[in-house]
Amino acid sequence: MAELERERAPFHRHAHVDRDPERWDGFVPRSRDIHVRTCHMSGATRTQMIATLLVLRTPDLPQPLNENSPRLDLVTDAREAAHARLAARTRRRILKAHTSRDGLQWHASAKRLVVARDPRDVFASMMNLQENADPETERALAAEMGNDATVSDLLAATEEVRPKEWLTCSLLHLSVSFRSWRRYSCDAGMLAAGEH
Repeated sequence: MAELERERAPFHRHAHVDRDPERWDGFVPRSRDIHVRTCHMSGATRTQMIATLLVLRTPDLPQPLNENSPRLDLVTDAREAAHARLAARTRRRILKAHTSRDGLQWHASAKRLVVARDPRDVFASMMNLQENADPETERALAAEMGNDATVSDLLAATEEVRPKEWLTCSLLHLSVSFRSWRRYSCDAGMLAAGEH
């Protein structure tokens, strides 16, 4: 697909209780940036760690992983502060996002690592994560991000209903998200992988 076509591709805002793709607005890309782009619970952190280890060439990270390789769409601090930290970085940058292709600006010179996972496995991982979540901490983080709702609030009330709801509602979202990236997998800057 021609570069101009990609840059003019339809653009959608995919806001969620824990992410805001608008935080990418004003971000100044560099030619050697690496973007790790996956749906939640689909291997982003693992891929992020592998990329970080390959770039830094040492297991002794100078900062925690989320600072070495920030998730820019996660609402944790002011957008300007996040952009300033990334602008000050002199080494190759690795950035993470859980937003589908049509919700992000296209940076032609970036390398993208895109990973997908079977939605049933994503569901199991999400439930394990939520079982270990502290409701008070989750609510405090949501409030810090300006949200009344938490991820737990969005889940069906009973464990019997959750799998059915997930597979009927979220399956489509996960599939559309991966396909939105897969369309560009022939580009030189794109590496896409799916887990079956």
